Amino acid sequence: MLLLAALGAPCSAQVPATAPATASGQRLHFVEGKDWAPLPYESAHGEILFAAVIDDRPVTILLDNGTERTVIDRDFLRRAGIAVTQSPARAKTSGGDSLATGVTGRDLTLAAAKAFTLTGTFATIDLQPISIALGRRVDAILGADVLDHFAIMVQPQTKQLSLAPSGSIKASAGSVVLPLQPGGTVVAQIDGQPAVLKVDYGFSGVVRLTDTRWRALFPEGGGEISTQTGANGVERQTNARRATLALGRLTAREVPVENGYRTDRPVDGLVGNGLLGRVTSVLDMQRATLILVP
Repeated sequence: MLLLAALGAPCSAQVPATAPATASGQRLHFVEGKDWAPLPYESAHGEILFAAVIDDRPVTILLDNGTERTVIDRDFLRRAGIAVTQSPARAKTSGGDSLATGVTGRDLTLAAAKAFTLTGTFATIDLQPISIALGRRVDAILGADVLDHFAIMVQPQTKQLSLAPSGSIKASAGSVVLPLQPGGTVVAQIDGQPAVLKVDYGFSGVVRLTDTRWRALFPEGGGEISTQTGANGVERQTNARRATLALGRLTAREVPVENGYRTDRPVDGLVGNGLLGRVTSVLDMQRATLILVP
């Protein structure tokens, strides 16, 4: 069980209305008190999508804290008549892709009803490959630059997504509370061997490891073969072996552990919605806590 601020008043009066500027410079405003409510979401191929508006135009947003920057689809901006200029910055995705970006020529407001508003200029990339892979138009990705200010709660049983200020969601008895290591990682056990995994709501699988760590755990190789489509539209083949995954006292048996994760950071891989989407979970980066409710 989880408590969201005071029971019956999800974001109470002591919750600040405004967070510091995001890492990308936008201004973030939290909806307060009784005006706050969780958002309904839908799952497409294991990814979390929710409705919002950009300058009052309805959009579909992909939740992905593994993508470093919040980005808006280039085609959406073209159809809306919003100018874009080139930018030297790049957007790094949870799959390890580094994509060239543009930037909007003026401030825009991205708003999710009863949750938050975000105002400023935004990076832009072509999200058509993601839309094709999911079978749904994706107009924007809400990334780590914004999500790191929130406590994110995903409740798959009710298909509700809570985006509340950091520190608003508390664990109660029975929850598994895991400390986050630097970079939003947790120390897991895979078949009894330690693995440092980044918590990633933008990854639809259970676990994806770097090729080096995967070979160390499964030196005989083999396993199930599948194809993954990256944010840049490039397909990659991955192998998966079945293993036992333990996060604190939460254990999942016979889960697929894939290879193919690419990173320049000191982590072994990702843990994603294949596990997080089966239990209620709360990620609070500022409080360095992951809460799981079996």
